[in-house]
Amino acid sequence: MSEISSPTSTSTTATEDSPTLAHVVKRWKTKELIDFLRKEEDLDLSETAIKILEKEEINGRALLKITEEKLHKYGMPGGPALNLADFAKDLSKRKLRAYSSYKSLKEVLRKFGLDSDGTESIPLFKIAKVTCEIQDSDKHFAHCMAEIIVRLKNYGSLAVDSLEAMRNEYVVAILHTALNIARDDTQKKFSMRPQYEIVGNESTGRVDYAIKDAEDLICITEDKQHQVPMGMAQNIRQLESSYETNKKKRKASDTFGDYDDFDYLYGVVTTGRDWFFLLYSPGEISQGSKLPYTIEFTEDALNEESEEYQLLRKSVRRVLGVVVGMLKDRACLKDKNAEIPELKRRIAEALKMTEEERTRRGVENAKLKARIEELESEFDRITKVEQKQTLNDNSSNNNSSNFNLIADQVPTVTHHKRPLVDTSLPEDKEMDAFLDEMHKKKVSNEIRQHNRDKKLQAQESPSIPPEEKRPQEVLDSVTQPCNRNICH
Repeated sequence: MSEISSPTSTSTTATEDSPTLAHVVKRWKTKELIDFLRKEEDLDLSETAIKILEKEEINGRALLKITEEKLHKYGMPGGPALNLADFAKDLSKRKLRAYSSYKSLKEVLRKFGLDSDGTESIPLFKIAKVTCEIQDSDKHFAHCMAEIIVRLKNYGSLAVDSLEAMRNEYVVAILHTALNIARDDTQKKFSMRPQYEIVGNESTGRVDYAIKDAEDLICITEDKQHQVPMGMAQNIRQLESSYETNKKKRKASDTFGDYDDFDYLYGVVTTGRDWFFLLYSPGEISQGSKLPYTIEFTEDALNEESEEYQLLRKSVRRVLGVVVGMLKDRACLKDKNAEIPELKRRIAEALKMTEEERTRRGVENAKLKARIEELESEFDRITKVEQKQTLNDNSSNNNSSNFNLIADQVPTVTHHKRPLVDTSLPEDKEMDAFLDEMHKKKVSNEIRQHNRDKKLQAQESPSIPPEEKRPQEVLDSVTQPCNRNICH
């Protein structure tokens, strides 16, 4: 995109001096050229031919110098080589179409899948999300109103048939104010270029005003009264060309990386009195409202106490809010794009931490599950032991009826005859050993308890006096000496 310093009329038509398609193609890199050639249906290049161009790194400038012989040397078959060589020669003869030649909105909208010649078919975008609130006390807004009042005093009311130069006075006042407010809010270096030349892939010409920083941000098209559809058709083509040029500049500098999701441009079509706002992205076009934002520039507003003056202030603030919002939204994309790699890094770290935490918890859960299974197994084993011990106790009680005197002192111990050949499994051996050990402990505990009970009983019973000895004991005391004498 080149900038022209001298203003010219916007009604440029294709002449002998108009740029050709070769003027555009020579700036393309290999990838851009390949994308363009793929879309040329009449050329019908095969993937084999495309890969040869990629391998030889043929860019736009090289294509303009290509010959059939060179293509044969690169290994391209005869048919594609002949067609591509002829196509390269024709590029210098194909004139780009002037923006002013687009008279029909229907022709332009057809490319976006809209079959209509009226603005009502264009879908809406949410302009409220873009709009900024302009404070009534803003110094730039106060200066804008002062300039508008001066123009109303000098020019009078803006009528339907007012000259384009008069309408331009009001448009410029509002645009400069929007730039100043947006510049203060964003610290961006905005600039506005009148009669700015834009050369696209299909069209070329000048836009009435372009607001830009490193890239084109907003294209403004002034139009005559009652010709808004034509103005929209031209503005859409200008936005399309601006997007194509921005994309080339971005790829050259690689400033934005792979973040093409933010590729869009705003457009403004205005008569000075009526303002229409467009949003362009590849393959899509939308508008801010069905009806225009209107500003009534009337001499009745010279009286600051009048309703007309208050309505004028409100209308100007409304239009300024949209233009400033568009500038801030589009210009701050670089900042948003710069945040995306950092945001992706943080998301990746968070996902990594989450995965590590998930893995750690999985290990802990596995250990806990294994411990639960171990405890359940131990519980089942103990339950079986207790059941078997209960059976042993019952068996002991049945046998104790024949040995009451012994049972009063020593609990019954059941002995099992061991077979001559040990046919038990290792697991059974382990269980038997465990049961024996448990039974021994129980018997030992019962004996100790029995002895403790007996001792306690002896301590609690009263002692018997010597004179109250039982007859048998007296008899024993008498007979024992005799017996000893007899024995001797």
